[in-house]
Amino acid sequence: MRVSAGEFIKSPALYLEKIAVEPVYIIQDGQDIAVLAKPSKTPLTDSLIGILKGADVSDVEDIRKMRLGV
Repeated sequence: MRVSAGEFIKSPALYLEKIAVEPVYIIQDGQDIAVLAKPSKTPLTDSLIGILKGADVSDVEDIRKMRLGV
């Protein structure tokens, strides 16, 4: 779906709901200036789900060290 920047500004909640179904491209002067889409899970996040339960992890480097046992 494509929507003008002005239309998006008028009703952002409407378009935020639509990203559950398809990406929303925001256009200005006939050019795509932004895209809103559902975040996708990467293999990294899929492999980490549940393994760090209760751990105090502040960033990706901490996760990497815990995962590799470094």
